[in-house]
Amino acid sequence: MQQNSGTLGGTERWNMRQAKRLSSEFLIIVVGVLAALGVDSWSADRRDRALGSEYEIRLLAELRESRDFVEGVHRSALRAIEYAAASSSYFETGSPAEGTDELIVALYNMGRDNPRKPDRTTYDDVISTGRLNLIAPVALREAIQRAYAALSNLESQQAPYRDEYLKGVRGAIPQELILQIREACPNISAAELICQPVDLPDEAAERVLTRLMTDDAATAFRIRQQSLPALRAMAEEAMGEIDRALELLTGDVASEAGST
Repeated sequence: MQQNSGTLGGTERWNMRQAKRLSSEFLIIVVGVLAALGVDSWSADRRDRALGSEYEIRLLAELRESRDFVEGVHRSALRAIEYAAASSSYFETGSPAEGTDELIVALYNMGRDNPRKPDRTTYDDVISTGRLNLIAPVALREAIQRAYAALSNLESQQAPYRDEYLKGVRGAIPQELILQIREACPNISAAELICQPVDLPDEAAERVLTRLMTDDAATAFRIRQQSLPALRAMAEEAMGEIDRALELLTGDVASEAGST
């Protein structure tokens, strides 16, 4: 009986040693798996932070260009409001306030908008891929979204009234006169307005006045005139939203650069 007991005790000790060895091996495997997962997670976080930083740099450049675009729209709206004021008496009295050439130039320039659309490739990429959350600061993400929403609103405000005006008023001005006006006034959205006096052919100018003596032309003029203050206000709102987003983006990009 004592021999059997001793043999049984040796078996138990062997089993215990095996259990400890297997437990140690299992623990090593678990620790290794957790370490690998930790490394993968760390690597993924690092990749996400790097991608988020890259998006911030690209959005910063994109919004700076958009800011220039919106400022041009704002300048165009302000000048178009002045052109509308100089032209309105014609549709009230049938007679130009200054001269025929001045009226036609004012009517043409009143319908001019910045034809260039702002580039939003980076923002559309961020949204379509669901990567906006890679930009860590919540306040910054919200500021970026508000800036692009204001930009979209501004673009939608431009199109309908512009198209109506192009058809009802600008359509009365023949191409040869348009080329002459554009040569004298190349860009009404420029920071410094350059608009030289023009001497339009008398017969062609008189035909324009005749074409403008319609209800459709007067209606298109009034619609455009009434839309310009709203366009100016939306441009001012967009500039404010873009400026806030640029301020936060500039600070975050500088902070990221300083931490690397």
